[in-house]
This record gives sequence, structure tokens and C-alpha cells, in this order.
Amino acid sequence: MFVYRAALPLTIAITTVSHNCHSIELTDDNIHDKITTACDSAQLLQATAELYKSALEHLATYRQRNAKLLQMWVVSAATTSGQAKLGFALLQALGNKRMAQATEVLASNLQHFLKFKQTVDLKTGILAHHAARQTVADGQAKEHAGSTFNNQPAAGGEKTALVDDQTIVTTNICKQEADNSIGTYHHTLARPLSKAFYLTPDAALTQLKYSAAISISCGGTGTIAWKSSGTDIGCSDSSSAPKLKAQLKTSKLFATAQSTKQNIGKSDEESKTCTADYPDHVNYWPSNQDVANAACQYKNKKQPTPPDLEAITLSGLKTDTEFKALIRQTLNVKEPSATAEVDAINKIYGTDESAFKKTFITDIGDSTAKLWESDGLKDKKYSELSSTKHLEEAYAHAVAQNIHNKAEKAKTLISKAKEEECKNKGNTATECGSDKCELKEGKCVEKEEVKVENDGKTTNTTGSNSFVINKAPLLLALLLS
Repeated sequence: MFVYRAALPLTIAITTVSHNCHSIELTDDNIHDKITTACDSAQLLQATAELYKSALEHLATYRQRNAKLLQMWVVSAATTSGQAKLGFALLQALGNKRMAQATEVLASNLQHFLKFKQTVDLKTGILAHHAARQTVADGQAKEHAGSTFNNQPAAGGEKTALVDDQTIVTTNICKQEADNSIGTYHHTLARPLSKAFYLTPDAALTQLKYSAAISISCGGTGTIAWKSSGTDIGCSDSSSAPKLKAQLKTSKLFATAQSTKQNIGKSDEESKTCTADYPDHVNYWPSNQDVANAACQYKNKKQPTPPDLEAITLSGLKTDTEFKALIRQTLNVKEPSATAEVDAINKIYGTDESAFKKTFITDIGDSTAKLWESDGLKDKKYSELSSTKHLEEAYAHAVAQNIHNKAEKAKTLISKAKEEECKNKGNTATECGSDKCELKEGKCVEKEEVKVENDGKTTNTTGSNSFVINKAPLLLALLLS
């Protein structure tokens, strides 16, 4: 009988691997022998991506976490005075800067994360497909009787269906048994690796070892042997019932190579030096080096999340370059001394760390603000205001009240100035007589009609938007308030 080599389907079997017998937290120092299978490699990459994703999700909620404390500072800056007012206003400015930074960092990090994640997902798919093919058991040997080789098909045509088809089962392939679980023994990853991954070699994912996986043998009930006689080649059987047995041993189709080290950067010592940019976005079969390049680029280009506002400390403000830049704007000198900024912080906030924390962060919720409700104007603790919306409403009231208070104070100062103007004229008819002053009971006082005229308004004597009063120090005091 005659045999013709045919094209065979690509299937594989389980590759047996060894594992350590307990779960550990994977680090750059211990990972070298913990990743053994294609699924281990896939889970390591996905765990890395998940850590970066969690950091992005945390960054995305920055405003939500910090908005209420920031708004408390805003309201406090509107309701306090003196150094306390300045202290809250400076913290408000710092909070606004950090809010803006968080938004910018999120946009930048998300852009780079998507590039990294695309590469990881493509590689994970390749690894998972490889692992799925390895789960296919060796096919059974398929016997072909001699009658099927009786010049059928004629003239040595193709003989197909030498082996049976096999099906890859992909259900839950490489799925982690628990969140952040890697491998059979559920190793964990607390932080992304910085030096190297250990991954299934690229060659193991691309090489199909047909030379070892496909076998053809003779079968029969008597003495069997391969035959090559004259123009014939095939199998012989002394019982005159020869058979040809074909088998695909999927367990031998793929190399059993262990995972290999893939430096993330140029080397362990130069882990921050990337060897190339992100892989091209249409590279649908990323190599291990491509994965390393993507990880290196993201590691270098992602920006840190601004610290939460509640984490601010007095000592931290003294070394915070952004806050010191704000403090510099409060120093009315051209060339401040080397300690001027720290001295100003001490003047505004004091030197007691715990007192600072209590006043400006932990106990600020006990501060009160006025808020109009359906039954009238109420004093409300910040902590009783359920949302930043209510704090913003309290801020609106505080600003309006400040404007009202300053207007009332201006009236009082102007009235006092007029009284002083008449009082200083002297207590005789000659000295006191004018269109604004009159002598009454031996004293020079402001005329009643002038008081009425000036009630609720200022006298414009310049034709501009300014007003003139007799006592400049009183005006200065008003402006400084």
C-alpha cells in the first residue's frame, strides 16, 4: 500500500509543569522561578495592568474625595478674618492647584495606560490561545485498512482524514481563580515589577513541532513491518490484514520551554532606560520585547497622583514648593530672606502640628456657617451640610454678608468723620457756622438735614467713582478690613 503525507490540524496536549507549594507576594527579587506556564505569564501581565488600572480609578475619584474639604476652606476663608482668613485662603489656593493637577495627570496617564493595556491584552490573548491548545489530549491512533489504499484515490492522489479532528476548549482558559491571583498557587502582586517579567518564550508560541507530534506506524495481527519493494512502499502484515496507523500527539506539538526573563528596561541596572517606544497600534502579535517596551514607557511616563488634601501637614507645607510659591505672593518685599517663607507659615499657622491639623483639617467640620432654609436663616456645622452644593450655598451667603457688613461699616465711618469735622470747628457761632454744621446747646454738630442726606449714600465731590471723607485713617481702616 502507499502512504501520502497530508496536512493535519493543529492541536496540542497538556504540558506538565512544577510549582512551588505555597502562595507568596511576587517581587523583582523572587519571581524568577514562579512563572512556569503560559497562563502564569498571562495572569502576571493582567495583574500588572490591573494595578495600574486601580491607580487610575483612584486618581479619577480625586475630586470626589477632596471636594468637600476644599469647599470648607473656601467657606472658612469667607467667614474668618486676619491670619485665619489668610491661612484658609492659601489652603484653598493649594487645593485648587491640586484639583487641576489631578485632572491633567488623569488625562495624561489614561492616554499612556491605553497603549500599555492594548499590548498586554493582545499578548494575553496569544498566551491564552497557546494554553488552550495545550489542554487538548493526544489524539487516538486512527487505523486505515489495506482496502482503503487499493489505489484509492487513483494514481497516488491525496489520502485525507488520516487523523481525527480535535476541538480546543476555551472556557475560562487562564481565568484567575481570585482577584490578583497568579498561577496554581495563587501568588499575588502588590506592586508592578520594575526590572523584568518572566514570560513564555516567543518561540514556544510560534513553533509547531510536527516532526515530533505526527506519527505513522504499521498494524496488523501477524508479523508487521514497513515494506519497500520495487515500486511499492508501505506496511506489510503476515496475516494479510495490514493496517496503517496515524496519530497526532498534541503533547509533543509545542516546546516545553520554561518561562524566560524579559528585561523591562535595558537591564536590571538600567530598568528605566527603554529600548524602544510603545509598539505600533496595528501590531497584533506583540513579542515579549514589545510588552517590555510598553511597560517601560508607561512606567516612565505616568505621573504621580497629587496627595489628598486631608494628608496635608504643617511640616509638609514648609517643604512644598507649590505652597511656598503661594506664600511668596504674601511677602511684600522684593528679595525675601532665606527663611521668610517658613517664617510666614509659622506666623499664619503657628508651629504646633497637632493644632494645625485640628483647626484646618480634622475638626473643621465643627465650624459653622449660615444658610437660608425654608424656616429661616440657620447656623449649620460644616459636617451637617450633606454636599459641596450646600457648602457653596453657605459660601454665597457669607460673601453677600461680608459685602453688607462692609457697606454698613462704611456708613458708620463716614458718619463719624462728619461728626468729627463739625466737632473740630470750635464751639462759637463764627467757628461752627457752615452749610453742614450748626451750634446746638453750645456744641458744634452736624445739621440734621445733612445726616438725612448722607444716610445710605456717599457724597461724590469729584465727579468720579471715588468719595472723599475728612479722615484718611478711617478710610484706610475700612479698606484693610
